[in-house]
Amino acid sequence: MPRPKGKTKLTPKELEEKANEYFEQGGRKIADNTKLYTVSGLCLWLGITRTTLCDYENNPRFSDTVKRVKMRIENNLEELAELGLINASVSIFSLKNNFRWTDKTDIQLQGEWKTNPFAFRKRS
Repeated sequence: MPRPKGKTKLTPKELEEKANEYFEQGGRKIADNTKLYTVSGLCLWLGITRTTLCDYENNPRFSDTVKRVKMRIENNLEELAELGLINASVSIFSLKNNFRWTDKTDIQLQGEWKTNPFAFRKRS
């Protein structure tokens, strides 16, 4: 069972209200009407650790709220990177570590692999 059992720092409603405050009042201004939002910035605003936020995300009472909030941050990172307003490497790092993005492809092969040691022999 995910960790937030019994008493938690925030109720689901408080979490949503404080997260909305973060998007209205927090974040880092990087252009005239543009702000950068981060998971760590959200955690600081909420007064919790990143680990606690992850625990909240795994708790059925908080899961939808945390996922919506994180999606707003993810969208913000994507848009700012596409506009060239933030460093692409920073956005890639955050998207991979906070939002489970990946740039690798897993290939699974099934079946039996048979080789013929004489098939590659150079003939004279």
